[in-house]
Formats: sequence, structure tokens, C-alpha cells
Amino acid sequence: MRLVRGGNVTKTPNGDPSCVNPDRVVSFPDGDIGMRGHGRGQRPDFAATAGKLGITEAELMEALGDPQQGPPDFAAAAAVLGITEAELRKALVK
Repeated sequence: MRLVRGGNVTKTPNGDPSCVNPDRVVSFPDGDIGMRGHGRGQRPDFAATAGKLGITEAELMEALGDPQQGPPDFAAAAAVLGITEAELRKALVK
């Protein structure tokens, strides 16, 4: 497999260009690596989540705390926002 960003495949197995099947070429928007929903580390869409909750993204981020300090305490964040932890978790958009 060879991933190419913004260009053409320049190398093929054994230099044989006929081995590239154009029906199997997949392209992604710039910056997308095609792993949406796979593995850990997927960040929620905080802007969409804030919109669902009727608050600003800044308010949501402040309630969730600094991501450099570890995973958020959803119960504490929900209390700050005046909602239940279940409501917060349900609103999280991935």
C-alpha cells in the first residue's frame, strides 16, 4: 500500500503501472487519514457538542478541563454545566 497526498502514485510494485487499479483508489480531504472512528484518541466535535448543549465551545472546554492533565471528569464537568453526566455523555458528538 502506498499513500499519496495531492499527487499521483510514482512508484508501483516492480515498476509495473498496470498493477494500480483505478477503481480502488481512495482519496480523503486534506488532513484526513481515513481513520475516523478507529482506535483510541478520537476527539469529540466540541463545537457540535456545545451547540447541542446550548453553550459556547469555550464554556464546554473550561468545564472539561485541561486535556494535558488527563481525561475529563465528566461528572464534575456536568455539575459545572448544570446538567447530568448522562446528558453530557449523550451530547458528545464524535
